[in-house]
Amino acid sequence: MAHKHTGFTLIEIVAVLLIVALLAGLGIASLRGQRNSATIESVTRQVMDYDRSARLLAERRGEAIDLVVQAEGMRQEHLADARRSGPLHSPLVLPEGFAIRDVWIAGKEGKGNRAVGIGREGRSRSYGFRLEAPASESRWIVVSGATGQQQVSDHDAQSREIQTILAQERLDAP
Repeated sequence: MAHKHTGFTLIEIVAVLLIVALLAGLGIASLRGQRNSATIESVTRQVMDYDRSARLLAERRGEAIDLVVQAEGMRQEHLADARRSGPLHSPLVLPEGFAIRDVWIAGKEGKGNRAVGIGREGRSRSYGFRLEAPASESRWIVVSGATGQQQVSDHDAQSREIQTILAQERLDAP
């Protein structure tokens, strides 16, 4: 008389568990990628909004200000006015893992803190920088000084074109 099996063997159970674990791992990695992408989008918007607010502040007050671009974020300051000190607005602090790199102002690359002078009419020299995000993701943000128009590029290959555009900027600093 033959014995009839009812159930699964240990090898079958282990195989199914391995497949489920593999699929779960792929799903989690995919969700992390989407979360980082959403985060770089929100940080890009914050940086662009901060530039717009600095331009509007200079126009509204009718005075020149500095927009200081630094690795950890941006801040607005009075421009060379000894009677006033301190920031004009709360600084923009980038989330952990984000940094500003490769800052170009009117075609010149610089390291460390770079000040973009914004005149009382809200115009400045053109500038651009690379925003680094976690997981080796980055994008270029470029601001036309004369108009305040902003462009975003996810491709490092376009950085040479961006630098060429910035080098051609002829608007005098405020």
